[in-house]
Amino acid sequence: MSPAAGPAGAATTHTGSLVDPRPAVPRMDLSLRNYDRRPDTVELVASDDDGVAAERECRLDPGELFAERRLLPPGTYDVTARLRLGKRDTATCRVGDDPADTIRVEVGNHVVAVSEGVD
Repeated sequence: MSPAAGPAGAATTHTGSLVDPRPAVPRMDLSLRNYDRRPDTVELVASDDDGVAAERECRLDPGELFAERRLLPPGTYDVTARLRLGKRDTATCRVGDDPADTIRVEVGNHVVAVSEGVD
């Protein structure tokens, strides 16, 4: 490919990168989804070595997805999610810039599941 002609016939070339190294999708720290046919409330606590790092209470309608960005600094957290009827789950999750480093909480069949990553 030849350089493009600029003003007065001067040749110009592109010296910058055509690929932006930043992720196309901004970092997402938390994803909550309700697969049940009824609304539910999820209480979430994320803790690290220093104690409770974040707490959230989210009411989710059927089929609703709640996502939050920049909730926590990058790191590893013990995450507990509890439904209002008492069902709960706990997992250790990484939070960071990689899409796999996301706290995922899913509600369905009257139970809650905590895992790491997004599909």
